[in-house]
Parts: sequence; structure tokens; C-alpha cells
Amino acid sequence: MGDCDNPSKKIVALCNLAREKHELAYIMFSDNLDYKFRENIFALIIESNFKKIDKETNKLAPLYRDMLAHYTSFGAASAIEVWVKNGMKEDPSKVVEFIINLIHHGTSSIT
Repeated sequence: MGDCDNPSKKIVALCNLAREKHELAYIMFSDNLDYKFRENIFALIIESNFKKIDKETNKLAPLYRDMLAHYTSFGAASAIEVWVKNGMKEDPSKVVEFIINLIHHGTSSIT
């Protein structure tokens, strides 16, 4: 992921790696995997969106901003898990774009 400065690009790179090494992807989302592993990987999603979340929610108490950041990151992680478990057929950049769009604009952005 070396030259990826943008967190969204890092997530796309991670998804591309998952497609190339599909055994690793299935292990990543295995029920036997340590929960912390997922949390660390998808901290990228928090990083990707925290500036926007912080800017839009600057009137929220820090606890609620943190809750919102974690809520969106674990939702995104779950969406990527669905993509992995359904065979990773869709282009990773489209999957990440869909997730980021949901985070930024909510479900109204897809109707």
C-alpha cells in the first residue's frame, strides 16, 4: 500500500489484495479471527472519514464523535465483509466509493 496517501485508496488497495489472496480475505472475516484484527484494519475507514465527521459534528461531545466514527467504520467493515463473502466480484474501487458515499450522505444517497 506504500504510495497510497489517501485512506480510501488504502482501503481499495486492501480490497484488491483480498481479491488476489482470497484465502486471506476469508480468514480476515472468519468467526475464529481475533476481533482486534478487524478493528485495526478498519481504523483506516475512521481515518478516511474522521475529518469530515469532525467538521460536520463539531458541536457533538467527543464521546459522541468517537461513537459516530466507530459506528460508521464497523458498518463499512461489515459491508466489505459481505463483499468478501459474496465472492469479491465487484470492482473494489466501486465498493469503497459506495461505502464512502453512504458514510458521507447516508442511505438517501442510494435511493
